[in-house]
Amino acid sequence: MREAFNAGLAMAQGDFASWKDHGKQLLARHGLHRTEEVVAWLCDELAVLSVHTPSISLEEVAGETVPFISALYDWTKAGFPHFSLTEDFFNAIGVTDFGDPTDEPVHMPFDAFSIAFPKSHLLGDTTRAFIYRVPSVRLQQGGYDMVWKLTRATLLTADPIFTQWPRGITRRELLDEASLIDSATVPGARPLDPAETPLTARLRTLLLNVMSYIESSGPLPTKARERSDAPAAVERLTEARPVFDVGRVVKLDGGLRQAMQASSGDKARWKLAQKFIVRGHWRMQAVGEGRAMRRRTWIAPFWKGPENVAEALSRTYAVE
Repeated sequence: MREAFNAGLAMAQGDFASWKDHGKQLLARHGLHRTEEVVAWLCDELAVLSVHTPSISLEEVAGETVPFISALYDWTKAGFPHFSLTEDFFNAIGVTDFGDPTDEPVHMPFDAFSIAFPKSHLLGDTTRAFIYRVPSVRLQQGGYDMVWKLTRATLLTADPIFTQWPRGITRRELLDEASLIDSATVPGARPLDPAETPLTARLRTLLLNVMSYIESSGPLPTKARERSDAPAAVERLTEARPVFDVGRVVKLDGGLRQAMQASSGDKARWKLAQKFIVRGHWRMQAVGEGRAMRRRTWIAPFWKGPENVAEALSRTYAVE
């Protein structure tokens, strides 16, 4: 039980190396084969502990420790999947408009995975996040109820930020800036600071675009291949565990990269003297036999406008 608490503490502190060790020990020590079994074991342990330690709030511990440990188990079973966003891809996908968000559900590539991105103005000091499914556990006399109810993203900053939304949330709901889905819904969770609200909204948009990109790229590669200059939307980097390089095929010219890095995301700041940037967006592309099928395809940001300077100066441009 002490190991479970230490694992939860390691996760909250962003100590991924220590957390992996806890996951391996959990698998080896208890011989549990399903995440539900881990949750059941943990709830039983908590129930016994509460009898001997009345000062412990079962509700609070179940609301925080159980999600951490179940996520650790999911992550360990999957081989610690990790996605790293290339810098050019991050700059482009971070300012991509989703367009018509639709009511399709958001699909995660794994039940639990970590994701790393370059440090930028977009997410402040955050360079890593952990995404995982969360069981809603209600402890009661004689047992507990459990349902896989939420998906949570933990942003690893100096003070971790927890943002969560209902399991099976749609693309439209995830992009809703007026939504209350980021509210702390488990006992003991730190409520969001008002200054963090824009950050979580940007994170949701980024995650939706990244997961849509991964999904549209086809099945994830199951084995690493020798690195080459051949373009690969998502490339597996190791044989031993699923570590993926996302967006290696995306290359931005120097001017476009600098304009994106300097922008705060405010479209008004994207006006240029000659050309203008068409922001990244999604298009339903015709594919298949007779082009009868449609697949969501990402269109990377690009320059648009005349090459002639005199013509450019005589016209007014806006950002699409």
